[in-house]
Amino acid sequence: MYRHLLWVGALLALFAGCANADGEQTGACEGDPTRCDAQAAESEDAGVPPHASAPDGGEPLPPVILRALESRALMKSGEQRTLLVVAEDPLCDVLRFSWSADVGVMSAEKTTAATSQATWTAPRCVPADVPSVVTATVTNDRGLSATTRFTPLGLPDCSTWAPTGSLVTARSGPTATLLPSGKVLVAGGVNRSSYLALVEEYDPETGTWASTGSLATARSSHTATLLRSGKVLVAGGYSHLGASGIGNLRTAEVYDPETGTWASTGSLATARARHTATLLPSGKVLVVGGYSDAHGNLGTAEVYDPETGTWAAAGSLATAREGHTATLLRSGKVLVAGGYGNANVFLGTAEVYDPETGGWTATSSLATARNNSTATLLPSGKVLVASGYGSANGNGWVGTAEVYDPETGTWAFTGSLALGRHRHSATLLASGKVLVVGGITAGTSGSPNTKANATAEVYDPETGIWVFTGSLAAARIHHTATLLPSGQVLVVGGTADTKEVELYTRQVAPQVSPVPEPSGEIIP
Repeated sequence: MYRHLLWVGALLALFAGCANADGEQTGACEGDPTRCDAQAAESEDAGVPPHASAPDGGEPLPPVILRALESRALMKSGEQRTLLVVAEDPLCDVLRFSWSADVGVMSAEKTTAATSQATWTAPRCVPADVPSVVTATVTNDRGLSATTRFTPLGLPDCSTWAPTGSLVTARSGPTATLLPSGKVLVAGGVNRSSYLALVEEYDPETGTWASTGSLATARSSHTATLLRSGKVLVAGGYSHLGASGIGNLRTAEVYDPETGTWASTGSLATARARHTATLLPSGKVLVVGGYSDAHGNLGTAEVYDPETGTWAAAGSLATAREGHTATLLRSGKVLVAGGYGNANVFLGTAEVYDPETGGWTATSSLATARNNSTATLLPSGKVLVASGYGSANGNGWVGTAEVYDPETGTWAFTGSLALGRHRHSATLLASGKVLVVGGITAGTSGSPNTKANATAEVYDPETGIWVFTGSLAAARIHHTATLLPSGQVLVVGGTADTKEVELYTRQVAPQVSPVPEPSGEIIP
């Protein structure tokens, strides 16, 4: 009803001006047909074209758009939308309309003296980082213009996946670390027969893998952290402990890329797996929570000092947890959120660690409890927590996403993913968008029986909307995703028998269909 009243108001304003929607003179010009000609003649005599609203001979104003384009709307691939613009010129100049679009196909349908209507067809997908905008421009005889824009939202991203060199050894649950050289170190994991000590390096220049020094202890569900020295710290995890079976590890090792070898370093005070490890501004490493065979889910934290190769206690969380996220904030503090607690409870609570005081403080809780989610620090300094497994619905898969604001210490919902998933990966792209890949989604029965997924979605912090992008060739869980210096994303592992590796590459050559411009000819 409100839009209808606006449209009626616009038409009334138009009728009071120089032309109506059919291009016929009306209102002031109809009552005095010589008015516009007289104004034009006066303008020429004065040498400076005065504007109707500027009797003192000031600069003229551009055309006035009476009905602008809708600013934005969700659209689907191939969907059509008819767009209409209505305008008038204060001095009754002849108006020319033109349309342009960054993507998709546009066809001009009808143009009158005061209106222009065109149809835009959405493309199958939109190239990454290419603005999807339709623009209508109205220009008068003095060369002054006014524009209005329409932004379609929700169209899939055209970026694609391509195979690259395969791993020497298939693995699930490894770690992947981008080295200063630009190579990627993949360590540990598990295959169908055993936990792995084997380590490989990927060279983006050649697209090939090469074996390097092995870990002293095979492990999975461990952490790997790039130190300031360029070395890599691996800590904790699960392993086969001989006659005692599978258990947690206290041991830690450091990899030197210069020599391709590992060296033992100080051990954790508490054996743990499914913990987090965060490099602090001081160069130390904060390890938080996780699971211990001896103690269950852990609330303890430890800090590793690379200078001494030793660990020290770093306070305790208010709530023990594993499967949580840990994010280094711009302030140097660390946000820990969600996870799985003791007594089989999904957690929504969040806590912040302050390296200056070594203490923990509670902050606002997530609206939806979840574990096995991802957390990504956005360019704004806020933190995006996406999807996971929790108690939001009957089948446990959480499709929602929330954004944490460190300035206010509060969470807010943002757009939801198309597919709820957990044990997925999330990577901040060079564009500032976030790529979520694979993970476990609900089985066809909706039961906790899991199904690996090959789909990927991209989140845009500017719009708060997720869109699909190209799918992986192979479904993956427990994989890694690493942003390369080239801007590509390297995805490794994901099932115990997966050697195949894939590269995500944004489409850089936009395919824009020619956009015809209306001639300005009035169509009856």
